[in-house]
Amino acid sequence: MCRTSPRPHRTPARGGGGATRILGAARRVGAAGPSRAGGRAGVLLRTTMPPKRKGRPEGGAQPSPPPAGGDLWDSEDPARWSAELGEYRRRLIARGGPGLEELDTFYREELPAILEGRGSAKYLTSSEMCRVVQWKLHRGKFRPNLYQQAASNADEHVREVSGRAFAALEEDVATAVKIMAELRGIGPATASALLAAASQDVPFMSDEGWACIKGPPLGAIKYGFKEYAIMADRLGARAAALGHPEGWGARHIEQALWSSVSEGLKAKKHKIK
Repeated sequence: MCRTSPRPHRTPARGGGGATRILGAARRVGAAGPSRAGGRAGVLLRTTMPPKRKGRPEGGAQPSPPPAGGDLWDSEDPARWSAELGEYRRRLIARGGPGLEELDTFYREELPAILEGRGSAKYLTSSEMCRVVQWKLHRGKFRPNLYQQAASNADEHVREVSGRAFAALEEDVATAVKIMAELRGIGPATASALLAAASQDVPFMSDEGWACIKGPPLGAIKYGFKEYAIMADRLGARAAALGHPEGWGARHIEQALWSSVSEGLKAKKHKIK
């Protein structure tokens, strides 16, 4: 909620002299006629008003409350979580149309199968990485320069860095995210999206998922490695506590949360090329 500037506080002089001088001056200006009243009265008014201050929330950036539907986090009913995830595709199409649906099909179905087929020596090609970046930009916040930066990575470099990242994923998610982020234009959030295609225990770092997490306050989302580690840990713990009969991981939890808060949101204006 916007804050209005406080009314100016005047400390009257003895006997109300300050107020008398202002009112008296205003009357004299008014008596001088309309040609002089505008300019002089304006000066008088400006001298009696304090300068406007642009307020800033105390304590820095504040977390945005989760949109409607964010109460899914508290549900212990696996059926409800499944129902929300079941609405994921419909809500995704409403947000991004057939173009985003095609990218999502590649990301959630085709790419995991491709990576699985590469066995223990998993890697990404430049083309595969760029399609995931497109998916991420259009499902989440659109950043116009990110795709160009990611696309500037040579295919050989993408294969080498992603190969090391997937190998590290077997031991430690945080290390794998840092390695993947060695690629130009790839930060912790995009790195998490790339790695999530290979493991259900790796959640995508989405704004919606972050906003829905309850427990100790997280604050406003920051796209750092420390923040991603916290988010991954919270979503992993939620998946374990839910004990979904289909063996859900943190990736499923994030997608269900995204779906639960995406109903009725405005469609994206950015076209998918």
